[in-house]
Amino acid sequence: MTKILKQYPTLLKYVTWGLIILLLPLSIYTIQEMFFRSNKNETSIAMVLGAGIINNELPTKVLEKRLESAIKLYNEKKITKILVSGDNSSVSHNEPEVMQNYLIKNGIPERDIIQDYGGRRTIDSCWRAKNVFKVKNLYLISQNFHLPRASFLCRNQNIGVIPEPAINSTLGIEFNGFVREIPASWVALWETSSSYEPEIKGNGSEQSIN
Repeated sequence: MTKILKQYPTLLKYVTWGLIILLLPLSIYTIQEMFFRSNKNETSIAMVLGAGIINNELPTKVLEKRLESAIKLYNEKKITKILVSGDNSSVSHNEPEVMQNYLIKNGIPERDIIQDYGGRRTIDSCWRAKNVFKVKNLYLISQNFHLPRASFLCRNQNIGVIPEPAINSTLGIEFNGFVREIPASWVALWETSSSYEPEIKGNGSEQSIN
């Protein structure tokens, strides 16, 4: 599909605008967050949302870009804590552990990394950031295609959000990401209209960040 789009730039333009229109409600929301609220949301915390791992050892390229963005913020002294939120629903799949190991290998002290093992979905990560880790404001790290929905879901939990876009690896990843976000964004609108609570709520032993 991406090869076809590269060969027909006009088609790519129309497809891109179509995706923007379909994601318009949450895209407008993210623009508002970036330009009108970010200055009010002072924070020293960043949350990296999971995006898959390889053989329970390495982050996918998409996740690697998110982690690199967190490392950059940390090295620039914009943040002092990194919350890594992902799925560890089985022994052979532990996203937070893989994310933490990557950060440590790249110079982030373990004491400044907090694992959230219950982030099976974006809505879970946002709910747990607020209700389990007591986060009030944060840098939210993900790709551009994911940030509109992620920002909306965290803001719905009354978290002050500073969207921090990670660089995409390829055009194909970006395009496929936008396509997946269309149904996911409308599901997010529906779920936030009800009293959603995640399957994993926390046991009281988790570290409060704020």
